[in-house]
Amino acid sequence: MLFGLIILLFTPVNAYAAWFVVALGILEALSLYYSQPWWVVRQMLSKASNSEVTLTIDEQGVLSESFYHTGRILWQDVTTITETSLGYVLHFKAGKNTGKSYLSKSHLSNDAQSYIQMKMTDIS
Repeated sequence: MLFGLIILLFTPVNAYAAWFVVALGILEALSLYYSQPWWVVRQMLSKASNSEVTLTIDEQGVLSESFYHTGRILWQDVTTITETSLGYVLHFKAGKNTGKSYLSKSHLSNDAQSYIQMKMTDIS
């Protein structure tokens, strides 16, 4: 944003380009401030949204299978489990990157929730 203002005030560059850079700076600031809601919106807009998912939680990890995607998060890759009032957020390593996945409590049995809470204490 600051760079765009510097371009706008101190260079003869087209003002539209400078305002574009300012707008990108504002968008980036908003995406940092609203990172969690933005993450949820991106998940809801994905092609896999509203599709049926088979979720298997076992000793190896969490396996999710749908028409669009099959993925497994191994417990050894999970770095943190955050419990919210409506579910669990699994933070995990994926190669050199990190990722997170949300599990809604409304779709988990009591046994599955107890198992995840046990894993929370193991990981901590």
